[in-house]
Amino acid sequence: MKKYGVRLGSLLLCVALLCTGCGGTGDKETETTGTTTTTVPTTTTTKAPTTTQKAEAIEGLLVNCPDGKQVDPELLARLRGVCSPYKYEISFYYKDLVSGYSIEYRADEIYQTASVIKAPYVKYLLASGADLTKTLKMTKKQGGSSHIDEKPLGTEFTVKELMEYAIRYSDNTAYYMLNEAFGFEGFNDYADSLGIASNAANKLTLIFPKPRFGYLSARDAGLYFEDIARYIEKGSEKAKLLKSWLTSTTVTGMLADALGNTYEVAHKYGEQGTQAYHDAAIVYAPKPYVLTILSTLEPYAAESDKAFSNVASLIDAIQTQLHAG
Repeated sequence: MKKYGVRLGSLLLCVALLCTGCGGTGDKETETTGTTTTTVPTTTTTKAPTTTQKAEAIEGLLVNCPDGKQVDPELLARLRGVCSPYKYEISFYYKDLVSGYSIEYRADEIYQTASVIKAPYVKYLLASGADLTKTLKMTKKQGGSSHIDEKPLGTEFTVKELMEYAIRYSDNTAYYMLNEAFGFEGFNDYADSLGIASNAANKLTLIFPKPRFGYLSARDAGLYFEDIARYIEKGSEKAKLLKSWLTSTTVTGMLADALGNTYEVAHKYGEQGTQAYHDAAIVYAPKPYVLTILSTLEPYAAESDKAFSNVASLIDAIQTQLHAG
């Protein structure tokens, strides 16, 4: 797979005015989609921070520091400066898995999922007890399936192999074969249990064969990856498999390039033309955190990857600052 939605509202204004008492893919989808390692402490997935959690909205930025710490205003101003050139094109969700610190920027804006959805789908299958040794026959090939396309029609693959191909190579045919075998009924219930809102907002239920990608917000992606982090934390053999696939995707770039030289990064990217250029990650910093960035930026463009890198670097600096001392 080669290297590597829903417009947004007004941008951040003067971020120097901080809140009181808080801190301030590589896969191309060709179908039209419906309309060093640290143990992660157990956390509770939450939806948007409430006022009782000391969160305050600042022109589209929601900052939540439950312990009353404050984010360095200079770092917040720089974060605003990074986002401002990309108005209407970018959203992000950051959540510290230890402290609950979070920052959201237009995290409710809805985008097409692209292949980010493959990570929670595979996690759901693993956790629900899918038989990894079961074999499935490839009867057709989907666009954007450069890995599995090397094999002739009629080739059989185990469920485990298809899961790996869907995550590591973002292979669409592998994902399609899993969908055909296991469907979406249980997955839709799983998504509802996490508070995933975007599909329901569009009156959309994922079904086979279409739509099997659906919609996603940066917060939705964050909720999925918080759950994946908790699953990996349990340390089962299946959880270890999932982590190994997410930390060895063949398309790096984006968050993996921005943070991967410093930390282990478990991530899933997604790209669908001008409708979706995303990445969602668990960052295994000394205090692990989730960071998801969804956008309609131009795929593969240096300027787009720079935006991801700059947001990621500043979020990591904020994370470090909040845990200093």
